[in-house]
Amino acid sequence: MNTNLIPCPACGKLISPQAAACPQCAQPIAPAKNNTQGINLRDPIHILGVALALLMLLGIAFYIFTAVMG
Repeated sequence: MNTNLIPCPACGKLISPQAAACPQCAQPIAPAKNNTQGINLRDPIHILGVALALLMLLGIAFYIFTAVMG
C-alpha cells in the first residue's frame, strides 16, 4: 500500500494529493484557485447580478418594441 496517497473526502478512494479532483467521484481535492475573472454561477451575488442584467435587457427590448410598434 502506497503511503503517499490520501483518501478522497467524498468517496474514500486512495488518490494522489496532487490530484485536482478524485478520478472516481470528481470531488475537487486541491483548494480551488481564486477566480477573479468571469462569472461564478455558484456565487449567489453573481446569480443575482446575471438575473438583474437579463431583466434589464428584457425591459429595454420591450420598451423598444412597444415604441416601434405603437
